Amino acid sequence: MTQRHLRSAAPLDQESTTPHTRRSGRISQGNASLNAQSSSRQQAMGTNPRSRKEKRKQPPDGSQSPGSSKRATTGSGVLAHSTSEPRSNDPTSSNPRPKCFRISGVPSSWSENDLFDALYAFDPSLPRQSCRSWLYLGCSGSTQIALLDSGTEHLERHKHLLVPESASRTVVLTIDSHFYNLTPLNVPVGEVVADVIAVTGLAGHAFGSWKNRETQQMWLKDLLPYDVQNIRIMSYGYNSHLLGQGKAENRLLDYQRLFIQDIENARSSVKKTRPIIFIGHSLGGILILQALIECKRNRTHTHILDALHSIIFFGTPHQGMRTYDLEEMVDAESNGYETSRHNLLRQLREGSEFLENQKEDLSYIWEEYRPKIISFYETAPTLTVERSDSGSYGRDGKESEMVSRFSAQLYIPTEQRVPVEENHTNMVKFTTADDRTYRTVVRYMKEWVDSITESSATAINIQNLQKSQEYTDCLKSLKPSDYESYRQELWRRRHENTCTWILDDQHYRTWAKKDNQAILWIFGDPGCGKSVLSSFLTKKITQGKTNQYCMAYFFCDDKDEKLRTAHAILVNLLAQLLNQVPGVIAHFLAESDYTTNKQKTSWSFGMLWRVLERIINDAHRVQIFILIDALDECEEDSRTKLFNQLQNLFPSPTTTRPIKIIITSRPHIPVALHLTDVIKLPLAGEGLNSDIKAFVETEVRKLPEISGSLGDDVRKTLLYGANGMFLWVSLILEDLKKSTNTTPHAIRMALQRLPQDLPGVYINILSKIRTEDQTIAQIILRWVVSAIRPLTLEELKIAIAIVPKHTSMSSMQDDMQTDMKKVLRLIFGPMLRIDDDTVHLVHQSAKDFLSNMSVETEGGVYSHSLPTFVLSSANSNTQMAVSCLTYLCFDECENGPVTDERVWEDNVRQYIELQRRKLPFLDYAATHWPEHARQADRSDENQVLRTAFQKLAESQRKTNLAYQIFSFSRQDAFCKTAPLQIAASLGLITFAKDLLDIGADINAEGGRYGNALQAAAVHGHEDMLQQGTAARK
Repeated sequence: MTQRHLRSAAPLDQESTTPHTRRSGRISQGNASLNAQSSSRQQAMGTNPRSRKEKRKQPPDGSQSPGSSKRATTGSGVLAHSTSEPRSNDPTSSNPRPKCFRISGVPSSWSENDLFDALYAFDPSLPRQSCRSWLYLGCSGSTQIALLDSGTEHLERHKHLLVPESASRTVVLTIDSHFYNLTPLNVPVGEVVADVIAVTGLAGHAFGSWKNRETQQMWLKDLLPYDVQNIRIMSYGYNSHLLGQGKAENRLLDYQRLFIQDIENARSSVKKTRPIIFIGHSLGGILILQALIECKRNRTHTHILDALHSIIFFGTPHQGMRTYDLEEMVDAESNGYETSRHNLLRQLREGSEFLENQKEDLSYIWEEYRPKIISFYETAPTLTVERSDSGSYGRDGKESEMVSRFSAQLYIPTEQRVPVEENHTNMVKFTTADDRTYRTVVRYMKEWVDSITESSATAINIQNLQKSQEYTDCLKSLKPSDYESYRQELWRRRHENTCTWILDDQHYRTWAKKDNQAILWIFGDPGCGKSVLSSFLTKKITQGKTNQYCMAYFFCDDKDEKLRTAHAILVNLLAQLLNQVPGVIAHFLAESDYTTNKQKTSWSFGMLWRVLERIINDAHRVQIFILIDALDECEEDSRTKLFNQLQNLFPSPTTTRPIKIIITSRPHIPVALHLTDVIKLPLAGEGLNSDIKAFVETEVRKLPEISGSLGDDVRKTLLYGANGMFLWVSLILEDLKKSTNTTPHAIRMALQRLPQDLPGVYINILSKIRTEDQTIAQIILRWVVSAIRPLTLEELKIAIAIVPKHTSMSSMQDDMQTDMKKVLRLIFGPMLRIDDDTVHLVHQSAKDFLSNMSVETEGGVYSHSLPTFVLSSANSNTQMAVSCLTYLCFDECENGPVTDERVWEDNVRQYIELQRRKLPFLDYAATHWPEHARQADRSDENQVLRTAFQKLAESQRKTNLAYQIFSFSRQDAFCKTAPLQIAASLGLITFAKDLLDIGADINAEGGRYGNALQAAAVHGHEDMLQQGTAARK
């Protein structure tokens, strides 16, 4: 053997520099108990030849009939299970008699010499000197894979060799020539940055199909590892023969799932993010695509899609291929019986429904992941299969174009198309390293690997910077919200193939191209899909761009106090910029107020804006894209402040800066009045209507009771009534799904009574609530509409059950709902939604509807005809404040503060979380009761609320617990503080007055603020407290 072939295994991510040393005495001589011992091992490992034969038909590469098997024991004690394999007689096979064998299960400690010792002991006639061998670490597991080009058929007759290493251990070597599943083809040099997986085609072989018959070069093994470094190369084989005893019987669905499992196994010990480069020949390309579609459907495997980097297709029949001669051949071989091979060939026909569906399923993957695509197509004809006079089939027919150049191309933007001057079979059998097509493959692959390596280096630098204490402290001081989870939820709601029209919209393209028109305003009516469109744009704008581009976004939400201010917008935008470009931390450190006292810094709007300006002026760093969604849900004063600052960024129409901004809102927000030279894009017209049409078509198809002319009526009614509102269509469809009468007549009558707009839909839902459920429905809506932040299911279950008589969790058990999800679904249907166990109104328009006595719409003015559901803000907040204070007075709160720590640190979080698990409503009650109390009916007659606070004030331990949670929620320092000081600091002067009435001392020293007057002064309430005190006197 030459030195080139004497390779030993190395860890996947390292270059092997030291060959294994030869060891002697590995093969033991004779063992009286060997037969019994090996038999039990075979059963335990599933390698018994009889059980294997029963499980599946033998591969097509052997030389004997499938029924013949023998056991042979050599004098050296090596036991061989010799189950012979049927030889393929498939004329479509590109390599019907592969001469290379694969030996699996080679211990990682063995060298090639150790392997030959074992094989030679079994069969001394093995031509040891003329054999070529390669030894690689297996794709998965801890053993090695050997490839042996023996030049003899000795090994072809046997499947297993049992090599006793010791009295307690036997090595099982599995020999095959079919190369099914994944086979490693190289010892990676250097750190592996990408996996390359090559998949053979119809009737192909995972080794022989890539091997040139003249030069015997298998380019994936013999050429590519030397031309492209830092990759792990694997080939994938599966049984796709059409004739013979080893013919394929699996469906494509089975193949794709097995393929996915093998990929999962091969990547189980590496980072899930390691990029994958696929290579597919003919049917192999279809198998790759089907596997990707399955990964999209099954979230367990989405990390494979996330790792997808590029695909090289060779003659892949995306639009179908010539199959009628192959179908004729299979018909003759199966004597007219229908087989899975018939179905496989029908799926590959030109214009097949299977391939049309595949094209539609793939559109999402191309849009979302944008992999690099190279499509090679053949230009030389291929001999077709023809039946001879003797009845056998061979490739002796006319020359024909097997896969047309049209079919071999995807016609997507990221695709490169390259002709190959070879036929369908030979287009992947490169003669030498100078082959033109091979050089093209190497060129692209080198570019990709260099790009991956550069990105990995950049990612490492970012990670190192992100590990620094300065970075950690800065990000922690910003206290951003969980901005990513809501964007992902919106993205999941997006219907496939929608929103793409905006990328071709003239207004959008003008904004994207012109440097001096930096702000795009997208506006539309409630429920038209603005937020979903925003989630789409946040993913698409910088997709495929370099690290010099970054996207930051914010979704305003009037229903959450942390998501409806300009301050919150800047905090989250800057946190994302810091996360993507850690180097901008220098602009945060330039703020003297922050660097002077990092632990206590609370970033003001002015400080945040100065940081953003410095980042924007640092033009050599990045091009910034910012998207602010639903700006109409931002508090008005705060919104005006943001508008003023944005206008200052662009004082004249000629001003250019490295920043592009998109704002979405309802039309009534005066964006154009505050910001000059804004590009306005109304969310209406053909693009939106086409999205709604696609949504309607797909959703109606999911209703089994609606088809034919009835389905046409439903589609027409929904499209006519939508008026640009996705939400209206969605709610109507949900109502149709819940209908108990599914006769065509009933459905058509329901279509005639459909409400014309969103308020009408909400009234329709509420009017259907049963009388006995209306009280609980009102309480639920009170919390969902007026809560400071959305409640979890567990929090809501407790909140709606609390009444002043309750004194502990045990006292309210009988009043709590046992299945909150069911209650919400049955009462409110689609009006409420649950995301990650958190309860939300379906849309901001629902909150607007419930918060107003009447709603003006295009159809007129709706006055609430359901007084039960008219929500008074003052009354709602009174009830909610009472519930919070009642909960804080529960017996379980008597233990006092959760920790003796006085300053918020990360280690405090664990104590807070432990207490939250015991008392799920504690966090909300302690953090937000003051806000509800401030917005409540604060008249002197509101005795219930005042009494609830006085009851809490009677227990200093309960007060300390509530105040600690409140302080830590703001990451402020905590100090045991008297109830009078707390009330004064919060501006709850009525409560403070009540405490003074029962003997509290306004001058009492201690606590966080020193005394009550100082507490009021710190928060600007001193005059109010003094007035309250004077009134008392």
